[in-house]
Amino acid sequence: MGSYSETDLVTRVWMLLRDYGGTTAEQLLTDDEIKALGCRGAEQVYSRLVPNETVSDLTANGTSFLALPSGYLPGFSTVVSVETPPDRVPAEIMDPRDYYLGRDGTGALRFVWMSPPANNATVRVTYTKPRVIAASAVNTTILDPDFVAFADLAASICADAIAAKYARTSEPAINAEVVNYRTRAQEWQAVAKRLWQRWEQQMGVGSGAEGGSAPATSAWVNWDMAASWGNFRFNHPRSSR
Repeated sequence: MGSYSETDLVTRVWMLLRDYGGTTAEQLLTDDEIKALGCRGAEQVYSRLVPNETVSDLTANGTSFLALPSGYLPGFSTVVSVETPPDRVPAEIMDPRDYYLGRDGTGALRFVWMSPPANNATVRVTYTKPRVIAASAVNTTILDPDFVAFADLAASICADAIAAKYARTSEPAINAEVVNYRTRAQEWQAVAKRLWQRWEQQMGVGSGAEGGSAPATSAWVNWDMAASWGNFRFNHPRSSR
């Protein structure tokens, strides 16, 4: 449960892009476009970086198959741990080698155990699923400390959409008092890039620079053992080892 709703995000994206407009028609992006492009697009990117770990208690049916939780999303979700029986101290976590994701005769995705739990046994499964910025803050799973960064990400996606809007606009043949659409597209691309850099900086990913990745935590160099003055750099030369 978070403290921010989809409406809060849309409002912040307006502020970041300064896309207020006197009327809805004057806005570069409508509310629905901000939700469809910014909110949904940012959810996808953010979820890959900070997946939502969820716990579900399931009931074994005595076979080698166990239906996955309803929130499990094939292609995204991963199983973090399987505990059975739950609430033991210390916890009885199953060895990952004792189960894998398989399929039963119905074609539904299932857990398959080498030693399945007994019939009606409770199995606690911790798995990942996407995070959402919901219409109600109660249903939002974006972490509160990440909201500002998340808004920068959403605004970056929206600014890129505005750039595409100007990029496909044809300039009139008569050079009167018209908007230079190519320049406007480049300006909005720069806004999108800067907002993306801020998102990376706040989340500690990438380098915050153009298209870069996080700098290496270590590096190596070729350090000659012989010093310029002719002696070894260390007190134990190779000849005496």
